[in-house]
Amino acid sequence: MARDAAKESNRSFSEWFFGKFSLAKPKEIAKLICPLIAMILMMIVNGAAQDVYPADETTVYYPIFIRASIVVYAALIVASVWFEYARRHFLKWWGLVIFVYLATGIYNLCTLKSGILELPYFPSFESMLAYCFEHYGRIAGDLFNSVTLYLQGVFIGGVLGFLWGSAMGYSKHANYWLNPIIKIIGPVPGVAWVTISLVLAPSNHFAALIVIASTTWFPLSVNLAGGIRSVSRASIERAQTLGASNWYIIRHVVYPAAAPSIFTGLFMAFCFSLTSLVTAEVMGVSGGLGWRISWAQSYMAYDIIYTIAIIFIAMAFVLITILFVIQRHTMSWSKEVVQW
Repeated sequence: MARDAAKESNRSFSEWFFGKFSLAKPKEIAKLICPLIAMILMMIVNGAAQDVYPADETTVYYPIFIRASIVVYAALIVASVWFEYARRHFLKWWGLVIFVYLATGIYNLCTLKSGILELPYFPSFESMLAYCFEHYGRIAGDLFNSVTLYLQGVFIGGVLGFLWGSAMGYSKHANYWLNPIIKIIGPVPGVAWVTISLVLAPSNHFAALIVIASTTWFPLSVNLAGGIRSVSRASIERAQTLGASNWYIIRHVVYPAAAPSIFTGLFMAFCFSLTSLVTAEVMGVSGGLGWRISWAQSYMAYDIIYTIAIIFIAMAFVLITILFVIQRHTMSWSKEVVQW
């Protein structure tokens, strides 16, 4: 019996990780192979074309990037052919993968291979990869600083927004005093608070937190207050009839019903605060992606600017994706929130 239980546990884990076993159809296999063909094509073209611009630069890291991509993607194709869960996700992105690799290859042809796009405003993809490989420690430090500052600001703004929105949603008296404040201050962009926060905050780091928190607090407060006010009165009265306490009603009736509005507010808060992160990082903080972009701009190092911009986009995508993974697991019953 113990052996059967172990087999069932292993089977459940494999189904959770890979999905149910299901052989791909020929049309699906063709779609899965197309990105691999695009990668191989770019590798052949890159090897056939000579490096001409600038004269002292040669392709080193781009072939490594392409070969590593081919190996990783080929391994993932094997899993996708046999397992439905992996295949479903790869079929969703197969066209975008083709576009990304063709775009990088064509961009390399227009810069390093021909010089059609001239320096310094159009650095080659090879130079961006070189910065990643040669300065990965610096990039990791900047990324860590940005994520840390961002999460701290979002946490402060999220707590304030949750309390502010709850007060506005529950109490008419609190809404009378708090609503005008949020109408006046809330729409102001975070960049407008830079000078004020630098004067009032005890340190530059705290001033940066104020800028990020301000753009998190506003959308979460507005959406949470609206979600609480939209909760059906009949649901609350039914819970009271069954003897539920006020605290129980708040936890199990009001906030679950307002959950779609909460996640919509969090999504907007994440997006707004990401736009203010770069502004916050040029306020004297000790590093970060936004700070690195400002530093590189002063030296006209456009390869660094482009590289950090791509990393910033990837960071934002991962953070927002994590938010929606949490939303899908906690609110699988709801279809009324923003989809990602």
